[in-house]
Amino acid sequence: MPAAARLEPPFRRVLALDPGSRTLRLALVELAFGRIRVLSEQSLNVPQEGSPAPEAFQAQLHARLAQLGQPPLALTLPQHLSTSQIFDLPAEPGADVASLVEAEITRLSGVSDSAFIYDVIRLDAPARGRQPFWVTLCQERELRNQVRVLGLTHEALCEITTTANALIAAFRAACPATPEAILIHTGAQNTVLVIVVGGQGVLATSFATGGDYFTRAIAAEMGGSPEGAEALKRTRNLFVGADALPALLPKVDAWLSQVTQVLNDWFETAPPTLKLAAFRIVACGCSFDQPGLLDYLKTRSGLPLERWPVTGLTTTDHPARGFEVAFGTALHALHRTPQPVSLLPADHRQAWRKRLMRQWIDCASGVLAVVLFFLLCLGSWQAWRLWRSKESLQARAQQSLEHLRRTQLASTRLLTEYEAWRPLLACQKLTFDTLDTLALLQQSRSNRNFWYVLFGDQTTYFTRPLPPPLAPPGATNPPASPPGPAAAPPPTNAAPVTARALAARQPTNTAPARPGFIAELCIAEEADAARRMFSQVVSELKHVPLFAKVDALSGDLRRNLADPKVLLPARHFAIAFELAGTDFLQPTTLHPRPGTGPTNSPARPRPHAPRSGSNGASLQPAP
Repeated sequence: MPAAARLEPPFRRVLALDPGSRTLRLALVELAFGRIRVLSEQSLNVPQEGSPAPEAFQAQLHARLAQLGQPPLALTLPQHLSTSQIFDLPAEPGADVASLVEAEITRLSGVSDSAFIYDVIRLDAPARGRQPFWVTLCQERELRNQVRVLGLTHEALCEITTTANALIAAFRAACPATPEAILIHTGAQNTVLVIVVGGQGVLATSFATGGDYFTRAIAAEMGGSPEGAEALKRTRNLFVGADALPALLPKVDAWLSQVTQVLNDWFETAPPTLKLAAFRIVACGCSFDQPGLLDYLKTRSGLPLERWPVTGLTTTDHPARGFEVAFGTALHALHRTPQPVSLLPADHRQAWRKRLMRQWIDCASGVLAVVLFFLLCLGSWQAWRLWRSKESLQARAQQSLEHLRRTQLASTRLLTEYEAWRPLLACQKLTFDTLDTLALLQQSRSNRNFWYVLFGDQTTYFTRPLPPPLAPPGATNPPASPPGPAAAPPPTNAAPVTARALAARQPTNTAPARPGFIAELCIAEEADAARRMFSQVVSELKHVPLFAKVDALSGDLRRNLADPKVLLPARHFAIAFELAGTDFLQPTTLHPRPGTGPTNSPARPRPHAPRSGSNGASLQPAP
């Protein structure tokens, strides 16, 4: 593939124009990602002498171009206005091929005194010491005149090639597996003959004999007009049968002799390995549509002539009959031929490159616009999705706040109802704990010589006032009578109440009351044995799950509330019990919302009358 083809976009359209003496053929061909497709094939009659002016024809052509969307144009230069042949140049490294070709071209007659345009293609079969080149050239004056006649001077021309090179490109696309072929294209005025060896063109020539040559012979023989002779030629077999026209046969033989002469001249100089039997001879052009012509040529010359193949194409579409040259020209413009030949002038080539660059810029701008549009859509979708997510989260937050409000209201009602019942539950729990504690204390006296002299809750124990002092056991005087106007003086033998006695009756330290009990006991043992027994009782009660803490009450916290008649001095002990289960004793604290206060205030449990313990134990009277 040529380097220029790799720089072109993968999607292109080109309109190929094949001008003939009677008809201008237009083929709109598209290249879409490596696949060639023929989109439209049209014909436009070329004005003859006495027909409308060329300006009308140009206006009609421009109307067709506008109808097809003003695609880039590829023009076929008639073969009789150009020359294609092989130049053998020295195969030297670094040789200036352009200078050598120009030197060879200037030696050709009719070219040296005028400007020319040429193109050079290196062939793949070099001889020893020589390198063959396929050179196609034409006079610049003839080429620009062809462009001017068609009114294409200011149009976007992307390619100009010759009829022979277009035939080679079309045949290679139709039959890529056929390396050797002879292509014969007959138009109205000229016949083009091309020889292909190894898939490359090695000979291209033309002579001024075509279908009109046969039409004039028929009109002269029948005495009619050329239009009538053309219609007769296309509908009847004038070579055999009742409609045979003997005057036509010499004309056809003359044309055939010219073709045979060209072939014989070339095979005389060709390598001996090339034989005519190895070549595929293909005839194309509307002149071969004449009934019986191809069969007569086969019989007369012995050449295996066949029509242009329309099957066997692989990745390319095939043109309609008569549009082979236009299709090959489009392949040159799309750079889909292994032997591209371009005769595009320098100014048109520069203009096409600028247009191609603008197409690339427009294509890149379009792709960038699409990408930006996609990114904009993506960003908009992302913003919309975030907005929807925010709306959803906000709705969920509102639902959560509403649910929280209802939950707080329900919790407030529940805790309010609970606080109404909590004192009763606390009293009930205290009653159960009291009975269980009494049962445990009763069990602790089993087989032991001690008795309990006091039992009460800590709140009552530490807050109850002390009783009045009692008279000593040895006092004989009765207690003092109530004060009155005739009150007698106090007895003389009563012990005076001193400050030390008052201090002994008042606690020196105030201990905070905890949920629990105080039990005082007396042990009828010696001092050391009494202390040991007291330690055993405390140790046993510590392992009871009912109590969180069991310990001896220090002397400075003890209160003189027990009856002295049941006390043994130096053998009097006190035990403090802290209950483990105090769930109902503390009020439940509500977490108020901002701007609200607490829903309730702590309340202390009210004691209730004790009842029988849960373990069924009963308290035995003290000895």
